[in-house]
Amino acid sequence: MTIFSQKQNPSRSVVLILITMSSLLAAGCGERETQPGNQVTQSVKRDLNRGRFTEAVLLTESLKRDIALCLENAQFNIDSNDCNSGSRGPGYSIPQKYSTTYFDSVEVKLGSIIVTAGHKDTLNGETYILDPEFVNNQIIWKLADDSTCIKAGYC
Repeated sequence: MTIFSQKQNPSRSVVLILITMSSLLAAGCGERETQPGNQVTQSVKRDLNRGRFTEAVLLTESLKRDIALCLENAQFNIDSNDCNSGSRGPGYSIPQKYSTTYFDSVEVKLGSIIVTAGHKDTLNGETYILDPEFVNNQIIWKLADDSTCIKAGYC
């Protein structure tokens, strides 16, 4: 059974550079009206938050392989508590719940990846949730409908 296939992936630094450049371009393409005190408009703030939110996508990429190996070890029982934050096994190690600059928590529950945003004056607790599904003996990651980043327009 094949869980995931190996593909050529760009290095993390190349991806970060591309995301940074696209975020800067997106911020520069929004409406450029300013308010008194040089405050940027809501559309520019939204574009900047979209750029910040791409960090959530990058955070999940580093977890997918370990979760796939964990689910294989748990005989693909998604309802098992075996694949939560802090799990370790043959070939995988899912880190404990942790945080980053723009995200209050990154955790794994029942094989799902849950990233919760939070940063002073920017992101306000939006969630990015990826659920594993098995299709043709492979794991397909789907953005959960209850991810609040969808309504905010960040993901």
